[in-house]
Amino acid sequence: MTAQGQNASQCVADPKRDRSRSRSREFAETGAAPANTGCSWTGIKFGAGGYDLTSPEPLPTEARQRVQQLMESGRLFRYQGGADDVADLERLFSAYIKAPYSMACNSGGCGLFLALKSLGVTLGDKVLLNAWTLSPVPGAIVHASATPVFVKSERESLTIDIEDLEKKATESGAKVLLLSYMRGQVPNMDRLMEVVTRLGLTLVEDCAHTLGARWKLDGEEIFKHFGTFGSVGVWSLQTNKSLNCGEGGMISTSRQDIAARITIASGSYGHWAMNGASGDSVQMQGVYSDVPNMSMRLTTIAAALAKPQLALLPTKLKSWARHAHILRRTLKACPHTRTVKQASCAKGKELCVWSSIQFELIDFSEGMVQLVIEKLNGIGIPLAWFGGPCRGFTSTLKDWKFADPSGEQWKDTVGHIVSTLVDLPLYHTASWSNEVIEQLGSQLVGVITCVAGNRYDDEREALQCDLFDQA
Repeated sequence: MTAQGQNASQCVADPKRDRSRSRSREFAETGAAPANTGCSWTGIKFGAGGYDLTSPEPLPTEARQRVQQLMESGRLFRYQGGADDVADLERLFSAYIKAPYSMACNSGGCGLFLALKSLGVTLGDKVLLNAWTLSPVPGAIVHASATPVFVKSERESLTIDIEDLEKKATESGAKVLLLSYMRGQVPNMDRLMEVVTRLGLTLVEDCAHTLGARWKLDGEEIFKHFGTFGSVGVWSLQTNKSLNCGEGGMISTSRQDIAARITIASGSYGHWAMNGASGDSVQMQGVYSDVPNMSMRLTTIAAALAKPQLALLPTKLKSWARHAHILRRTLKACPHTRTVKQASCAKGKELCVWSSIQFELIDFSEGMVQLVIEKLNGIGIPLAWFGGPCRGFTSTLKDWKFADPSGEQWKDTVGHIVSTLVDLPLYHTASWSNEVIEQLGSQLVGVITCVAGNRYDDEREALQCDLFDQA
């Protein structure tokens, strides 16, 4: 990075467009921060060899020691006997989210599939889901031989459009709603549950990004964990989630019949007494011959990795919240970005999980968004772009021909919302200091401001931000 780049600062421009243009132009031409911001870059490096947003943090010593013991014993299969790690995780998880039954499985996506099958979803059924989500969610519906019916997402909150939910439920006749709390964005649960109850919908909650998040319903004194509002809740234990065991999933329910079917379907081979929180063995015996074995078990090693992380989760959530506050404050001060509204947090209704943050680039063309992503990637700050081409983990309904062969549902539900929507991951930053996060925000907004400054100079065909290029 050049010396000019090292002196760049966060955008704190006046929201009035004329002043923002002046500051953007100043930044693009000189690389200098607007006067009197009191900020400077201090040589903090992001990316490989520095603070790497893509690099998972070390796992607890307790987890590593237990994995070593398991490898020495060879007891990696949960029903081998002699190793109770998976059952222990199931008991601990149930206690954490305050649900009576919890079953481990091999992934969050398979957990959604098991949840749908336990509810009797089969060929010809239609399942509702919000359109802004990740591919394993409609993938689970197709895996269950059902047809996805996509519901609009709201632009301001990125959550499910409840009015469109009522419309699509009535038109389609679907009786199951698979609600994805995509990137931790959750709807007004008071309003949603009223509609779910009134329409007689069965709710399955995809909580891959919301482990630890809670909501307080009107008239109640306590916050409930997401995943405990509907019939079944499902969580992911993949590396880029609240608990990192590489791959894995957790399923919870308050219904014994569902717990019994999932325990058998996940692949217990009749050894359900070795499960930690599956409930009454008599119920499982009663349906054993009717439920196919799907072989979707969690390994003892994965459980050993997850268990100590669950105890440390409250500390991680506090760190993420602190980081998100710093970054959202920086982004809100920039006239070129719009952060997603979090009104429920401000009103004390929701306790959020901030494993990533989303924001729009205001009035940016596709080329400008692409340039922002390229320049930030060059200085070690990766952004996911939901309106761009399919790339790695980032794809949207327009890319899922298996779920929407004609492409019509994409146009009507979410396409216009995500055209300039980007996402910044925070899941591997729990140990980072506030200073590092402040510098992250400074460099993030600096690049955005630079690209916006070139726009005002009408140089769309050959945008340059040399001050951010690598030396």
